[in-house]
Amino acid sequence: MQHLGAMVNELDDAMCNRVREVLVRAAREKTKPYAGTALYSLAEDKRASAAQEGELKRLTLALCNPGVNNVARIAAIQLAGQRRYAEALPVLRDTLSGEKRDAVLDAVCIGSVGLLGNADDIALIERFRGDARRSAAVEAAIKRIKGREDIGTPTAGKEASLTLRPLLRAVQPHEIRSDSFGGLGAVPPDKENIVGGNNRGFVARS
Repeated sequence: MQHLGAMVNELDDAMCNRVREVLVRAAREKTKPYAGTALYSLAEDKRASAAQEGELKRLTLALCNPGVNNVARIAAIQLAGQRRYAEALPVLRDTLSGEKRDAVLDAVCIGSVGLLGNADDIALIERFRGDARRSAAVEAAIKRIKGREDIGTPTAGKEASLTLRPLLRAVQPHEIRSDSFGGLGAVPPDKENIVGGNNRGFVARS
């Protein structure tokens, strides 16, 4: 799937549309990990029309929901944050408020809340501050929220996002692997990602 995403902008329109059809079908497979990879490949299409961008948004929001394959869901939540899909906020808040814990999922939810949320969300994410597996995400998210709140203009979110762009190298779905403890690990270790800091030691064991 990631290879299709890398090629999509090099194809002619007819072939690009055929590739998009394959990727859309894959992104609808909610129980499959490659659904998240398909989302990122669709997001690579620089020629996407407004209708196609709307389709990407609907697919992404659908994969953010509980019951979706965990790898695909993590990818969708990251993409929702990067693309500023504020409609994802309710499910992100519900996930962080729930009893079930997954360190990678929590960290990615916190990261996207940092990109999409407001000052009212700080109390929700601060409760994870003492956990070493989530603390970097918490600090980065709070900094981003406060940065937007401090600007205090109608375009605050847009302006703040420009300064955050270098931090938004997300962990790609094919870089999420199972570790020997049955959790999820994100590789490679030398890249910054949506949850703040780098991926070194970023292994999920809830």
